[in-house]
Formats: sequence, C-alpha cells, structure tokens
Amino acid sequence: QELVIDGGTVDGLTLKVSDMPPLVVGEELIVFGHQTVDGFRPYGRQSGLLRVEQNSRLVRGRGMTVDDVRARVHAMEGR
Repeated sequence: QELVIDGGTVDGLTLKVSDMPPLVVGEELIVFGHQTVDGFRPYGRQSGLLRVEQNSRLVRGRGMTVDDVRARVHAMEGR
C-alpha cells in the first residue's frame, strides 16, 4: 500500500505545500486515511497524521500514547 502525501523533493527540486507538514525520514507516524485511485491518503490532510515522539510511545501534542490511540480505534470499530 502506497501512502500519497503532497509535497516533497525529487532530483533536488522541492515542493512545499502550506497545509501539509514536511515528513522526515525515520519519523514514526500514525496515519488515518482512505483509499483513493492514486493511493492511500490521510483524512483531512495533516489532521490525519499523528506524529510519535522519538524514543517514546507518546503522540506529540495529544497527551496520549500509541496504545491509547490503538485502544480508541478498536473501541470504535464496532460502531
């Protein structure tokens, strides 16, 4: 499954998209998304991307852990 994010660098040419954060190689993310004809895209653009703090299991700016997010998603699966 390919994740499609607008922006990035190819052959030294960079496209920055104002409503999408730049992604960093090696960065851990939780992605909420949907399938489109050209690949898997995050819901709500940047709001579908949750960054995980490096060397921890905390989701940046959310006051929860990766396990908390996982539990909430599993709780909603039956709805």
